[in-house]
Amino acid sequence: MSGGKKETYREKDMSKKNNEQCCKFMQVFLDEGSVGIYYDPVIRGYFICLRGVKEGKQVIYHCPWCGKKFLPSLVEVYLETLDKAFNILMCPYTRTYFKPGQEDTEVDLPEEFKSAEWWKKRNL
Repeated sequence: MSGGKKETYREKDMSKKNNEQCCKFMQVFLDEGSVGIYYDPVIRGYFICLRGVKEGKQVIYHCPWCGKKFLPSLVEVYLETLDKAFNILMCPYTRTYFKPGQEDTEVDLPEEFKSAEWWKKRNL
């Protein structure tokens, strides 16, 4: 690293192995599940679960062990892509997906949006 700028953890580094992370500590803790840090490959986001808060999460932007900056989460791009390409919206309270005007009918997501495939396919 030069000039004090933190290195960004790149997607190509993740693809070496299915779950490879920025450092061995992150990999071990994610694999073990012994700490409340999680990676969501669908939105490419890292977060800490909050105790006592239903569905509570705190997004983290750097590895707590090596300090590398993670690539930005794609949650906004994910929701925007579902809306524009498939006319599918997400209810923020129930985290269910529906078509506008059909809020009571949950829709199944396209298969690629159930994994990292959607953003890898779009080179995000």
